[in-house]
Amino acid sequence: MCGKDLTVDDTHSGEQTECSKCGAEILVPAASASSSAPVLRRGVSAVGVRSSSTKSVFRSKRKAQNRAEAAGEEFEGDDFDGRRQWKTLIGFVVSLIVFFVVYVGYLAIPPSRVPFTDAEAKAIRRDVQSENWGTYLDGQCNAVDKINDVMVYVRNEATYEEVFPDLKELNDIINLQVVAKAEDMEEMELMLVNKRMTNRQVAGNQHMLNHLERLRDSNAKLVQRIINDIPVFKAVTQ
Repeated sequence: MCGKDLTVDDTHSGEQTECSKCGAEILVPAASASSSAPVLRRGVSAVGVRSSSTKSVFRSKRKAQNRAEAAGEEFEGDDFDGRRQWKTLIGFVVSLIVFFVVYVGYLAIPPSRVPFTDAEAKAIRRDVQSENWGTYLDGQCNAVDKINDVMVYVRNEATYEEVFPDLKELNDIINLQVVAKAEDMEEMELMLVNKRMTNRQVAGNQHMLNHLERLRDSNAKLVQRIINDIPVFKAVTQ
């Protein structure tokens, strides 16, 4: 300890701090009634208390600097600066690894089954059998979107068996006899509706293909079974 006299504000009474010169840790005594601020020997800093994580590297650096000066040697602080940079880098890498592990764990959680209710089936069926061309196309796209939602749950034969009735019913709705007529719409309105629905149909069909590709890597037989069982899948693969 250096024996340096330092003055600290009485608001730091009872706290532990360190000497700004030698780095020694000192407990700040309670302020006396006759003095507005405690006076300490042997290293009390007037700058307040740093957290242990922040001051550890700086304390080691300061002590090493004092030893070098006492021995009449030149002090090189690059090693301590490098150590601080390495700690920061290691902390970042550890945080990245933890995030990656959590994300992989999240992906490993099996998806939940998406229900296909009677109310949904009734609404889609009503739209597909509408006499309005735009409503008919909207119903068709809604049916395909629902197929894709249901297919998220399919991972193997067992999960496919669970959702097969839903997929079969949606396929039957899509293949209902068309009542609507495109020629009943005005040309400009028909053009806008067809353009909008074509984009939805292309996106929906691509998602269906993506589901088949996802399953093909692990169970090619299941993929062929789905194509054979559900004609809309066969249609998008041709």
